[in-house]
Amino acid sequence: MIGRPLILAILAGTLVLGVPAASAPKDEVKAMLRNTPLVEALKAAGRLRVIDTYAAGDGTPGWVLVRGDESALAAAAPGAASPGNSRRVADKIFLRTRTIDTANASTVALRAGTGAGRLEIVQFHGPIKKEWLKTIKEQGRARPIAYLPENAYIVWVEDSSPLGGTGLPIQWREEFSPLDRLSPDLLSTPDPVDVTVLVARVGDHDTVMSEIRTRALAILMEPHDTGALTSIRLTLPPGATERLVLRPEVLWIEPFDPPVTHDE
Repeated sequence: MIGRPLILAILAGTLVLGVPAASAPKDEVKAMLRNTPLVEALKAAGRLRVIDTYAAGDGTPGWVLVRGDESALAAAAPGAASPGNSRRVADKIFLRTRTIDTANASTVALRAGTGAGRLEIVQFHGPIKKEWLKTIKEQGRARPIAYLPENAYIVWVEDSSPLGGTGLPIQWREEFSPLDRLSPDLLSTPDPVDVTVLVARVGDHDTVMSEIRTRALAILMEPHDTGALTSIRLTLPPGATERLVLRPEVLWIEPFDPPVTHDE
């Protein structure tokens, strides 16, 4: 069986490439605000720093993504009557296995380019605009696979540097680690397990699906395609899950609990 220490040992060969993350003054927070006259006045006074703008499209004032201290944000949306005019934007990425704080870190880890495709986590500086994803796809730089809160995507790229030069507001980027693809409930299990495996429909997708079938003790549900992902449910022997998450196209493996009927 391949356990967590071996996966960590495999990753220890990673070459760290410095990729600056967005850094904000300690007392500042990020928020989306309706661009009201009050917000305009706070911007003019230098109390709010504009990061990006967003059209409303419904005849109401548009939105602005800003940074400012708590007092400025309170002044911009005073009282409990205006929750629809203000919301905080977290510089965090919420995975099922951990939370990444992207506000204060100085570097992220990326392997040196090998020409082989892999999954990466990419976070934008605010709510994602459709044209950002369109730019990534049309330029052939990356293929969006799945959304991650907050304001992030798992994307498929062919090497370590294709997103440079896009002009997109990417504030965080790191390789999607094998440790982030495996449910903690499956680590080091000594018995066969029923699992659901999600595989991105990119790269050597068909080869990976064949490998999954080869390793399976039983197929519980045939593959099903949804969007950019294929899901399959099966029984795997001990150690197989840890091996499969090392395949670049495998996105997630979790326990499969068959539905329980109640005299239906």
